Amino acid sequence: MGRAAPAALAALALVLALPRVAAAESSSAPSTEDRVVVTLDSGRRLMLFPPGSLFRPYVADPHYPDTGILLRSASSAIEDDGDRRASLHLGGRFGILRWEPAHDDGRSWQISFDAGIDAMFDFERSLDNIGWDGNYGLSVTTSDGGPLSWRFGLLHTSSHVGDEYAERTGRLRIGYTREELLLAVSWAVAPEWRTYFEAAWDPSPGSEALQEPWRLQTGLETERPGRLWSQRLGWYCALDVSSLQELDWQLDAALQIGIFLDSAGRRWRTGFEIYDGRVPIGEFYRTSETYVTVGLWVDL
Repeated sequence: MGRAAPAALAALALVLALPRVAAAESSSAPSTEDRVVVTLDSGRRLMLFPPGSLFRPYVADPHYPDTGILLRSASSAIEDDGDRRASLHLGGRFGILRWEPAHDDGRSWQISFDAGIDAMFDFERSLDNIGWDGNYGLSVTTSDGGPLSWRFGLLHTSSHVGDEYAERTGRLRIGYTREELLLAVSWAVAPEWRTYFEAAWDPSPGSEALQEPWRLQTGLETERPGRLWSQRLGWYCALDVSSLQELDWQLDAALQIGIFLDSAGRRWRTGFEIYDGRVPIGEFYRTSETYVTVGLWVDL
């Protein structure tokens, strides 16, 4: 087994063992018990380490910092790489400070820390690590409880070639990094449907000879709560499409469908995903692939 796999599995177990309050952009506010809350004379409130988010993450985005275990069958042009893979995602969005209005029709603001690691392993070569991406940044999100919510952010992405893969193939790191300023809007077009749009700009790409500044992204999602367990069990479907200027605006598309269960303050998801586009690890971004995934995710 690759040297990185046991450590990643242990980290995943630790993350899942941590207590967590429900996180969701919805009409029902998450519980604020045991939170540090300061109420101002105006009636506005400041909450330290708030639960949830004012801007829901993109369910089918393969690059979003999330937590999950994924098994994949891929058709890829990565050199000396097997078609059967495992991926581990560790991370999420963690609230730092929320400003809440005095009245229900006011606007809330939140500062959050986004952080995650995405690692890809080769099943056909003793789970050797092919590569991994580290993502972290700050987000400012806002919503007035209506159909629109907004996100402003600064996101860093740094990509790396796996040690075992580099030793076997001699593949050197190209230094793929991005330091993005981003603006995104989420629009709840109906009670069970939402779409989103995002634009990001990197003023100083890590490899100026290969990379360009702009990235665009959009998507469409729906979720349908069921009748079991007080509507905690349901199904969802999500489409995510992104495009990079440095790849001449080639489209990268992911379609994910599955079921979810809200339990113990978390949302668990299991489902299938079909993807066609650039390899999700940045060091291989010039290589295209198609894969089918079965996965288990937990939204932190």
